[in-house]
Amino acid sequence: MKGSGTVPSVRDGIARVLAKRSLSTNSAFGLSRALLVLVLFLISPLLVIAQNVAQPAPNQTVAERRQADSVFLHIKQVLSGTTEGSTPIKEKCGFRFQSEIRRYWNLLSAEKQALIKSLLARPTLQASVLSPSGHFRVHYDTTGRNIPALIDNADLRLPNSAKAYVDSVAVILDHVWDFETRTVGYPSPPPDQGAGGGNEYDVYVLELAGSLYGQTVFNPEDVLDSQRPNPTYISYLEIDNDFIGYYTHGLQALRVTAAHEFHHAIQVGNYGFWQNDVYYYELTSTWMEDVVYPGINDYIQYLSLYFRNTAIPFNVSNGYIEYGRAIWGKFIEKRFGRDRMRRSWEYLSSMPSLQAIDASLREVGTNFVREYPEFSLWHFYTGHRADPITYFSEATLFPEIQPVDLIEFIPPTATISSTARNLSIRIFQLTVSGGGMWSDTISMVLTNINLVAAENSDDQSYNVLYRFTTGPADETYGTLVDGLKVKLEVSDPVNWKSIGIVNTGITLAAVNSPYPNPFLPGKSGGVAFPIDASQRTTVTLNIYSSSFDLVCSKVEDSTIQFGKQVVIWDGKNSNGSPVASGIYVYRIVSGDKEYKGKIAVVR
Repeated sequence: MKGSGTVPSVRDGIARVLAKRSLSTNSAFGLSRALLVLVLFLISPLLVIAQNVAQPAPNQTVAERRQADSVFLHIKQVLSGTTEGSTPIKEKCGFRFQSEIRRYWNLLSAEKQALIKSLLARPTLQASVLSPSGHFRVHYDTTGRNIPALIDNADLRLPNSAKAYVDSVAVILDHVWDFETRTVGYPSPPPDQGAGGGNEYDVYVLELAGSLYGQTVFNPEDVLDSQRPNPTYISYLEIDNDFIGYYTHGLQALRVTAAHEFHHAIQVGNYGFWQNDVYYYELTSTWMEDVVYPGINDYIQYLSLYFRNTAIPFNVSNGYIEYGRAIWGKFIEKRFGRDRMRRSWEYLSSMPSLQAIDASLREVGTNFVREYPEFSLWHFYTGHRADPITYFSEATLFPEIQPVDLIEFIPPTATISSTARNLSIRIFQLTVSGGGMWSDTISMVLTNINLVAAENSDDQSYNVLYRFTTGPADETYGTLVDGLKVKLEVSDPVNWKSIGIVNTGITLAAVNSPYPNPFLPGKSGGVAFPIDASQRTTVTLNIYSSSFDLVCSKVEDSTIQFGKQVVIWDGKNSNGSPVASGIYVYRIVSGDKEYKGKIAVVR
């Protein structure tokens, strides 16, 4: 607390929260129910921790204290409505808060758990209606601060429009149910066994005060199957009563919120809840908004913060970056169709998200390690560099990703030294000048693909070093443009992918040779052989042993990676068995063109 040298007790913290709650009905400064719940369930365990910062408990790790400090700071930001830079802070969805309840639940006393349960209990509102389909019961108030209303173009509430708003909620929810279950193919959420007055899915219309668009509430006691590592839950929705003060306003905001939160209900009710995979729940629900309502584009608001923070690992959540990662869904949808996202969720019912994504991609002959660098590359082609045909279809609406470092290259050498984390995306830029060479901008898109470390939540930072030269260089360097060569130095090269871009064209010579080379089966999905073609082409691929015995022969269609057509070999012989370690010779025939060379397989 500002101006205080001591940390208040948990009892004091709860008392202040409850005092604010008592003022909420008539005070403009009253906390919404969602914020109240957030403050209580976060501040209770974290103040217990904070009280012992000077002498931490013996079984409390540094990581736990750091996480506690981070979440505690977030509480203060939400309460003040600003970040440290005085930018308004808004959470799209309360799903992450639901996750935090479970993360800290066992640290709380029975008394505190009971208090939280009472605040998380289903709201009791004054009236309700059934949706036309009978799938939903929409609860609302006819008097008081929760009364719903339609709004006009000036964000002013329209008098006597509560029933019209509720009717709109019901119709929109019916559309969302039909689209997400029948059109897209997801299962419906499980019934709540009469918890809201019947087996209809319950939706509560509340004043959320511009803090949350809505939230899917799945309380710890509402578990359906607690024997699995990812328990399933019954749930209900809370949504705002007018959507004033949001990036997207009124009924348009209601539409994307319904699509978003209903998919959370599908997720926790059918596929279960993995504590460490909140990013994928939010990523998918935000993507689903654009599937159901492609013209609203509420997700665009999160891209600016996301594009400035791609150094954060793909599988990490922090309250905003996971919403921006909805573009992963758009990437998968464009490359493989939207059913591929659903398949990842079908796998997620029995395995964590990164494994599930990888398993779903393997069904179409690729994997996460191969696709994630391609996804990284797509980040570069946004804004004025947008290529909606090849990359993101709405990329002209996206911000441009900014480089981590921007240096001027003065011949003959230059270096860029930095760090990167697991499953991070980093872009470094070099402006070339002097000696009458070029007036070009060189961009290096660097992606970490250490899937194993990321799956183990090993949030490690690695040193990376780029060396550029116009002088003599050995075979470990790749050519960017005539006379300029580059080399990446990292401790574990197999876990990195570097793509060089001159101005806006991919020209790094390394992508003209097979990669990865050496090929480590199990760590990289396959060997990619670039070919000279502008579109998908059918080729003949032959793989020979070092003694020139034919190991594998197949006719294969090329696919696009990093802006080039490539042919993929999975490291198996013609019988489908993995080949042994060794040197292999490849021969690819594409029309009147032939490609030959050697690759190494290391097991």
